[in-house]
Amino acid sequence: MTRILRALSFLAVLLAVAVVPADGAAPSPEGWRAVASPELDVPWHLRDVVATGSGDAIAVGLDTLPADRKEAEPAVVLRRTSGQWRADRHYPAKSGPNVADNLFAVDAQGPNNVWAVGSTDFRPIAEHWDGRKWRGIPGLVNPAAGSEFIDVTIASTAS
Repeated sequence: MTRILRALSFLAVLLAVAVVPADGAAPSPEGWRAVASPELDVPWHLRDVVATGSGDAIAVGLDTLPADRKEAEPAVVLRRTSGQWRADRHYPAKSGPNVADNLFAVDAQGPNNVWAVGSTDFRPIAEHWDGRKWRGIPGLVNPAAGSEFIDVTIASTAS
């Protein structure tokens, strides 16, 4: 039952990408429209998606290759621009203490203020995109607790 609810939630969020962009633009007069999901020829598991502008989006998740690999892979970040989904070439290609292995949630206030959260080795981490590069922010909570961040919401900067 939980898997079905998660799948339906992701589908609803993915459909909302075409209707409610983060830049505040109004939905089209036609209403809802289908947006093609990424074609995943690699073993990725996408967890969340957010609109960053009219027709643009970012999706995050994790690599699901076998755990017996020698080196952990970093999390998955995909960008949708010009109607195409592509791996974000700005996201680090190698894992490390400031790079998430798993990303569970993403939120944005436009294309240059994106926050994603998750974990690396069961230590919580936040990742921020400022329009130029991704920056990992580890150590926001006690890593000894074996915790993970599972959701993020950007508070409005408007007063």
